[in-house]
Amino acid sequence: MTDILENPRNGCALHGALQTVQAVRGLVPIVHSNPGCGVHSYLSRSAGGTAAGNGYRTPGTGLQERHIIFGGASRLREQIKNTAKVFNGEAYIVLNSCASAMVGDDIDAMTKEAAEQGIPVIDTLIAGFHGDVHYGYEHVVLDLIKQLSESEKHTENLKESNVVNLFGILPGKDLTAEGDLDELVRILEGIGLTVNTFFGVNGGIDQFKNAVNASLSITFSNWGRLPSEYLEKKGVPYIALPAVPMGIIEVKEMIEEIGKHIPLSQERVEQFLKKEKEEFDVYLYEANPLIEETKYGGPVAIVADSGRAIQYARFLRRYLAVPIQTIIYTDSYKESETVEKKTMEIMQELAVNVYGARDAKAISDHIRRGGITYLLASSLEERTAKEEGVSFFPISYPVFGKLYLNKTYAGVKGAISFIEDFIFYCS
Repeated sequence: MTDILENPRNGCALHGALQTVQAVRGLVPIVHSNPGCGVHSYLSRSAGGTAAGNGYRTPGTGLQERHIIFGGASRLREQIKNTAKVFNGEAYIVLNSCASAMVGDDIDAMTKEAAEQGIPVIDTLIAGFHGDVHYGYEHVVLDLIKQLSESEKHTENLKESNVVNLFGILPGKDLTAEGDLDELVRILEGIGLTVNTFFGVNGGIDQFKNAVNASLSITFSNWGRLPSEYLEKKGVPYIALPAVPMGIIEVKEMIEEIGKHIPLSQERVEQFLKKEKEEFDVYLYEANPLIEETKYGGPVAIVADSGRAIQYARFLRRYLAVPIQTIIYTDSYKESETVEKKTMEIMQELAVNVYGARDAKAISDHIRRGGITYLLASSLEERTAKEEGVSFFPISYPVFGKLYLNKTYAGVKGAISFIEDFIFYCS
C-alpha cells in the first residue's frame, strides 16, 4: 500500500540538485521543466529559513503542454542560448525534471551542441522522481566533479598534499550549511590545510575541477559517500565522520583522523587545539551558572537528518549532561535504504528510542510516545510542542520566520552558539 505523507520536509531530487547548484559561485542552473518546479523550490527554501539563491530569476524552459506532447528539446536549445546571453556565468548546467525525463528529451545532445558552439554548459539527468533532496545533492555533486574536473591532470606530481574536500553538508537543506563550512575552513586552515568546500563564499567551480588533485576527502554525513567513493577510485582516500564536529573533543577527533592520512605539524596542531580549548572552556564556564539554575535534566527529543541528530544529541549528552529520550531521523524512513548500520548504532547508543519518519503526522506520533521536556525539531513540530507543553528549539529544516546566512553550529564557535540558543529556547 502506498504511504500517505503529511507535510513532508524533504523536496524531490530536482530541488536538491537545484539548491546545491545555486550555492556554487559562478555556476548558473537552467531548469528544463514546467514552471512550477523552480518556483516551488524557491518558495519552500525562502519559507524554510535558508537563503533562496536567485529565486525567481532562475532560468528555466517553462515547458508547456505542447512540449510534453511533441518534446521540448528545441525549447531547451533556445533557453541555453538565451541564458548565456543574459547571465554572465563561468559555466552553465542543465537540470532535468520529471516531465522532460518522461518525455525522453535528449538533453545530452542539446548540451553537447551548445558546448560545441562555445557555451560552457554541462548537464545532469537527475529527475525529481529519482529520490529526495539528499539524492539530488549527492548525484549533482558527483556529476559536477566528473564533468568539471581535469582528470587528465591527476598525477602524483600535481596532487596537492595539503588539500582536503568536504562533503555531506547540504546547501539549502542544512540550515547552518554555509556557516558550518566557513567554520570548518577556519579550523582546517588553522592546522595548515587548504580546503575545497565547493559552496558559499569559499567555494566555486575551480574547486570541482581540482577535487581529483586533493589528498583527502571528508564526508560529514551519509550523503557525501557517493562523490567520496568516486574520488577514492581516482586516488583520493576519504574518511567518513558520522556528523559535523561540534565541541573541542569532536574537533580534536577530526584532526586525529586527518593526521592518519596527511602529515601535520604536531606543534601547530597542539597550539591550535590549546587555543580552541581555552576559548571553549571560558565560555562554557561563563554559561555554567545559567545551566545550573535552569537544571537541564531533559529528557530531549530531536527531529533532524541522521547526521545532524547525532551532532546535537552527542553534544547535549557530552557537554550539558542532558539525556536523550528520542531521535527521529528524517533523511530515511527505512533502515535498509540509506541510514547505514554504523549511523544507526550511534543513534541507538545516544537515545532511548530511535525512529525514522518523513511526514508530520508520523513524527508527531513518535514525539507523543515518550515524556520529554525539550523538543529540538523543525517548525513543523512547533504545534506538537505546544500541545505537549514542552520547550521548543527550532533546529532543523524548515524553520519559519528566521533566516540563516552565516550561523554555525560547527567546531568550538558553533558549540558556543548552540549553547546560547539552547539556553534561550529551553530556559
